[in-house]
Amino acid sequence: MPRKPSFSSPTFSQRYHQKMKEKAVFAVHRLLEMTEQEMDHATELYNQAFFEDSYMKAIVGGNWSLARLQRRSVLRAALLEGEVYAVKDTDSDRIISMGICFAPGRTLFGTEAQRSLGYDDWIKHLSPEALHWNTHTVPELKKREVDPMFTKEEMKRRWWCYALFTDIDHRGKGCAKAIVNEVTRRASQADGTLGLLTTLPINVVKYKAMGFQERGMYTVPTSFGDLKAYVLTRKNGTPGFA
Repeated sequence: MPRKPSFSSPTFSQRYHQKMKEKAVFAVHRLLEMTEQEMDHATELYNQAFFEDSYMKAIVGGNWSLARLQRRSVLRAALLEGEVYAVKDTDSDRIISMGICFAPGRTLFGTEAQRSLGYDDWIKHLSPEALHWNTHTVPELKKREVDPMFTKEEMKRRWWCYALFTDIDHRGKGCAKAIVNEVTRRASQADGTLGLLTTLPINVVKYKAMGFQERGMYTVPTSFGDLKAYVLTRKNGTPGFA
């Protein structure tokens, strides 16, 4: 029986690092607004990228019919008070990769104005268990597990990437890397750091190839089983492929 490839093996990691060095250069656009058609496309792209993802399954409480509503609320909130970055196909001008980030001092759904753009509608459709997980379990874990990974000074200058995704037909070309480079450049202007979280070990390898360093790991309990969450950060000047 053939052996399955090990994503954590040095061989895979080395191949991926080499692959990242050979990527094309993509223009990154910061989106300040989107048409309804662009919002529909971005929502679908976001939804497809995380379809059947275990962490996203926990967010919607296993009710995938709520996924698009949740994705749309994230995009609208980020356009209002966060920063939305995109790479577009040069031929069609359609978005093929996106990054959703918030600058220091701001958080996703952190204000009433953000929550009024779809969050309030989405949250009321959740089961009691999923509602408690989103509004209590996750914030408490962040406070107990994630925040202590950073000093007070780092917290003041920390940018956070809430989502990074690419159209399936354009993955592996360097689109996400280009977005990460741009956000890191922005963060570095104030000596800041870009942070993110993933529950997929394969993504840890990919993010490290982009110059991220692992800060720590913790367990996230969900109704569908425990997940391992990995916290990574990147600062301009760290070894990577910017």
